[in-house]
Amino acid sequence: MEAARLNEADLRMEMEQMKLASYAADSVKLALQKQRIDSLRTVTPGIPVVVEKDTLFYLYAKRGGHTPQQRAKDVSNVIEALGTRFNLRPDSVYLESTDIVTDLMYGEKVIISFTDQDALWENCTRDQLAASKRHVVVDKLKAMQKEHSLWQLGKRILYFGLIVSLGSSTVIGNIIAGLVITYMRPFKLGDRIKLNDTTGNIIEKTPLVTRIRTPKNEVVTIPNSFIMSSHTVNYSQSAREYGLIIHSEVSIGYDVPWRKTHQLLIEAALNTPGVIDDPRPFVLETSLQDYYPVYQVNAYIRDANSLSQIYSDLHQNIQDVFDEAGIEIMSPHYIATRDGSETTIPKDDLREKKQ
Repeated sequence: MEAARLNEADLRMEMEQMKLASYAADSVKLALQKQRIDSLRTVTPGIPVVVEKDTLFYLYAKRGGHTPQQRAKDVSNVIEALGTRFNLRPDSVYLESTDIVTDLMYGEKVIISFTDQDALWENCTRDQLAASKRHVVVDKLKAMQKEHSLWQLGKRILYFGLIVSLGSSTVIGNIIAGLVITYMRPFKLGDRIKLNDTTGNIIEKTPLVTRIRTPKNEVVTIPNSFIMSSHTVNYSQSAREYGLIIHSEVSIGYDVPWRKTHQLLIEAALNTPGVIDDPRPFVLETSLQDYYPVYQVNAYIRDANSLSQIYSDLHQNIQDVFDEAGIEIMSPHYIATRDGSETTIPKDDLREKKQ
């Protein structure tokens, strides 16, 4: 019996030593990770989690094969979807922790999972990080609940009923269009859009009209019913989600190899401020004219508000790179000259007439 007790004691001691060794290894690993993150902190930009133009917090680390960009986009989508629920209860957001992650939850829905690496970037523990971000998310959901609540919808309907009683069909049409625009959300305040021939940023949305400021600082007031019957291009949404493609065409003579032209156009695009290199710019040959081919350079941008300046810089860079390469940007045409006394009648026919 004594030998059995001694063996059991030895086994327990070995297990404790193994645990201590594991903790020590984890501590060393954590310290190395923290040291590496500290060295990257000044050169690594955080990816913002943006909901309705509000930046809630930033993400720096990957999680389960998802990049920080993908994580931020997924979190934004989940919060926006929750915020439009009429039965939303923001205070029901809660935390659920395991050995490796702390999940921010609403019902059975995971809003975001925080890891130890996320915490290292914020210089705190994982639970501290999750608790602080919970407050941020709850506050945003409360603000969204206030905007999208049944009470707000009821007030809009009441206002609509008041307008109906006034008997103005034009006003009624604009009110209905304003409600549809609010819930379809084709654009947000600050978005750069093109509405028929008008391009600019949304500066105001009301139940009756929408106001746009053009790049020349002209404020254009547009009835909501006109917006509903027109086509709208949202440059900002495209730029945010997958990158807006800008393009420009040049025509170069057939004497210049097309591969050289492609190289110069891509170089000009990459030298342009605001153009991103991933996805990479590309060139299309849109037509083969009688005297020259037409090239179209395409490039991705993220800042739709700088569209005019980016186009201007791109055109300047195209001129610069072709000048440096000694290639003229032109559409060549060729002129055939002949002796004025010559005739266009085939010579064989002339000889036959002389005989």
